[in-house]
Amino acid sequence: MSPRLAVILALLVAAALFLAARALISDTLAPAPSEPAEPAEPAATLLPLPPPSPLDETLIIEIGAPKSGFGTAFAIDTGGRWVTARHVVDGCTHIALDIAPGMRVPAQILILSDEADLALLASEPAQSALTLDAAPALQQGEPGFFTGFPLGRAGDVSARLANHARLITQGRRETNAPVLSWIEFSRSGKADGSLSGISGAPVFDVSGKVRGVVVAESTSRRRLYSTSPGALAAFLAAADLPVTGGAIESFTEATYRDRAAALRQTRSIVPVYCEVLP
Repeated sequence: MSPRLAVILALLVAAALFLAARALISDTLAPAPSEPAEPAEPAATLLPLPPPSPLDETLIIEIGAPKSGFGTAFAIDTGGRWVTARHVVDGCTHIALDIAPGMRVPAQILILSDEADLALLASEPAQSALTLDAAPALQQGEPGFFTGFPLGRAGDVSARLANHARLITQGRRETNAPVLSWIEFSRSGKADGSLSGISGAPVFDVSGKVRGVVVAESTSRRRLYSTSPGALAAFLAAADLPVTGGAIESFTEATYRDRAAALRQTRSIVPVYCEVLP
């Protein structure tokens, strides 16, 4: 091999070794790849809620003879007045609220609404009350947070407002009332399976104010139904009941489970039990 060729080969080998060493150093000093971030919840597209229409969804429920069961109630003041759904307590021989762990106290019906599935109860005072709001109008796609006691256990649901609907009851009591239809978005860990028992629960908006009361659910269709803010406000106004409420905190998809747990801890939201004797 000629001296000139040997020099060229030596230079090529040296260059290759330099590039390999440089790549190795770069890989060593490069920061480790970060874990992918949790995808953020997409911002909801809010649209004006259209007026009620004959084409709105219709929910038909047969009301039979009263029977023992359970639901959810919430405090609207600290004077011992509670709201729940009428069908939870209508026809009960005895009604009771769990206002503290292991402490079940009697409750009495003050008012049963004939226009909406709402009832006002009297019982022991709550530590704190929820804040209600009938305005501004709700919008399609708006988040709602449902906090209650499905199957008698603490459980929560996040949903999005779909549209108006009609709730028709037949049998022992016949009604045809406007309600709101919500599409289930997520649940807390304990709220699996049927949501029976969440009737009477408050529906919170993102500001932490109560905008309605749960009156029905369809687990198979992932739907919940509530009174409108106006129906709840009219019911309480007819009872000449001033609503003061308490301090509020916002609800979000990330915080609603903790917010619900705190409200249950203060017993602002409690289980309600109905006993029907022969």
